[in-house]
Amino acid sequence: MPLSEKHGATESPSLESEVLALISAAAEGMFANDENGRILIWNQAAEAILGYSAAEVLGKACFDIVSGREFSGLPFCFKGCSVLAMAKAHHAPQAFTVKATTKSGEKVWIQTKIVVLSTEKWQGPITVHLFKKVPEPETDPRLQSKPEPNPYVTPELSPREKDVLALMARCMVAKEIGTHLGISTETARTHIQRILKKLHTHSKLEAVIIAMQSGLLNNGDLQVIQG
Repeated sequence: MPLSEKHGATESPSLESEVLALISAAAEGMFANDENGRILIWNQAAEAILGYSAAEVLGKACFDIVSGREFSGLPFCFKGCSVLAMAKAHHAPQAFTVKATTKSGEKVWIQTKIVVLSTEKWQGPITVHLFKKVPEPETDPRLQSKPEPNPYVTPELSPREKDVLALMARCMVAKEIGTHLGISTETARTHIQRILKKLHTHSKLEAVIIAMQSGLLNNGDLQVIQG
């Protein structure tokens, strides 16, 4: 059953489900799969890049759909691949670039970031792939990449900033956040900018993901501010 069907409209939203909704609406290609690689969510940007509609891929193995290959030509996407193995251990690999095959058979290069969500609602980890189309690399992307600094060193956020961040995870914009918390839109914007600065990002989506992976946000924080 697709993940979206498991989350009923009458249930209180979990932080993980809210973040999945936020990611689903992202401009980047995105799909989420379970621990066996079965696709649970596939957004419109993923369809635009790879040509498959959600109806065509939900419930199917991600490695069969993407068919990613390394620069050398060796398979990167396969049953039990390194991404799935790391997700089962609750670790997210660094960003990677592979050559994928579209529905029409075209070969395209995509750069992918992985987010691993662990939830009580769904068994096993959910692996979220955020990807975009990039030019064909001239050399092996693994040789070009530099070790990434750990972005998840936990900064200090005020209680109000945590409230704002949790509402950002619920896809709210500054005006909605201000109304929900009884503050002005401008004050809400100020809190958002401070949060982005503390988390060293310009992206609200990445800020929410960093906050989840660093433990700054959890379901308890979301429940406290629900209207």
